Amino acid sequence: MTYAFNKLFAKKLPRKLTASPLHASFKHQNSLFTHIPKAAGSSISLTLYGHQVGHKKVSDYYFSDPKKTESLFKFSFVRNPLTRFESSFNFLKGNSPFLSDRKLQGVMARFEGVNDFCEAFLKSPDDFKSLHFTPQYRFINYTGNKKDKQIGIDFIGRFENINADFNYICQKIGVDRTLSKVNTNKSAKVESLSTANAERLSEFYDTDFYLFGYNL
Repeated sequence: MTYAFNKLFAKKLPRKLTASPLHASFKHQNSLFTHIPKAAGSSISLTLYGHQVGHKKVSDYYFSDPKKTESLFKFSFVRNPLTRFESSFNFLKGNSPFLSDRKLQGVMARFEGVNDFCEAFLKSPDDFKSLHFTPQYRFINYTGNKKDKQIGIDFIGRFENINADFNYICQKIGVDRTLSKVNTNKSAKVESLSTANAERLSEFYDTDFYLFGYNL
């Protein structure tokens, strides 16, 4: 999915609020990747840029350096919200190697499976604040605000179509790369979301389903 940049919006953004978060590798590759957790972003980051790019929202780049951000080819990858939720739960409960996830790993240990966790999450999402469960559109809209539905990047790839979409990006920025697979879940998946929980969770992620064309 390809989107046009809203130049009028960019002109209204404040200039240089902080030191630019743009990686030198972004400028070198003339591209900017917004890494949404559990959508193959680690593999893409390492393959294209040689390092993890972090999970900054595209709005962070716009607010910091709108002119440079506008000039780069901006892309991200999304995933079906339900399988992303399952993957995030299994990852955090099992084998996350990141210190930033340790606290949430302790929380996940209290839940027997993803349905148990989903019911608690839907009752009080604020109790489980994490980038892993943040709606995906908030990583790639212009402001990062949950009310903003304007997409702020040029191309959205899908996890489910990762090889073809990754090849398109490589062609677009003029590089030849073979996608490596890293940071995949190694823990056994003990269950899937029940039909009832999937329906309820679909309502929570309704904007993701709508904007990215996934079937409810």
